[in-house]
Amino acid sequence: RGILPSTLGSLTSLIKLDLASTEPDYHLHPNDEMNRVEGVMPSMALCFQLEEIEVSGNIILRLPDDLYLNADTLRSLSASRNLLRNLPIYLSRFQKLHTLELDNNRIEDEFPTDMGQLRNIRIIHLQYNRLKGSITQDIVPMDKIRVFDVSHNPELGGIIPEQIIVDWAEVDYLAILNTTIAGYISSLCLDVPFCWKFMYDTHKDLTWATVSDVPDIVGMTVDLAQTNFYADTYGGR
Repeated sequence: RGILPSTLGSLTSLIKLDLASTEPDYHLHPNDEMNRVEGVMPSMALCFQLEEIEVSGNIILRLPDDLYLNADTLRSLSASRNLLRNLPIYLSRFQKLHTLELDNNRIEDEFPTDMGQLRNIRIIHLQYNRLKGSITQDIVPMDKIRVFDVSHNPELGGIIPEQIIVDWAEVDYLAILNTTIAGYISSLCLDVPFCWKFMYDTHKDLTWATVSDVPDIVGMTVDLAQTNFYADTYGGR
């Protein structure tokens, strides 16, 4: 319990920091062993090998201001269920990051335009915050994404680009419930808690479909139509 000491950042060989806590009780039995880390996290700039931070379920007010100095090694950042008000700055520097879990906080930032530069990101959980601004075409380059959850940010707007139907080939689901995001994908996903890929990649007119994306039934239908056409047109000759 309490504030993390500044000396924590002197652990130069630290690879993983895990101070997470789960629920305060289970079936009415209090969890007496839970952590309650509070305040501001100290700089971890001297932790040159740091790959994972897991501090979910505490009462942390702020991540290290210079967390971007760990960007060359950091792969996973999980600080869900805290009291954070800001996202890390210089997100584009975190090129090895594959997991970003900052849901259930009080983050009031504008949706960052450089988030789309996280080329190795696979999991994004930012639900239940107070994000503002707009989602734009800038998110398309995150082509390894599996989960993109920004639900329950009522002031978050913009449009989910239709280009993700093709470019986000590995995605499992989107979550945009209780936002003001608009557009074609929003029309299919805005009223469900989890919008699985099959729920929005119908390619309405196949504009965004590549050859490999076109369902077999479409090809079979075209072949059948051509066969019938030639039979009707030239069958009597």
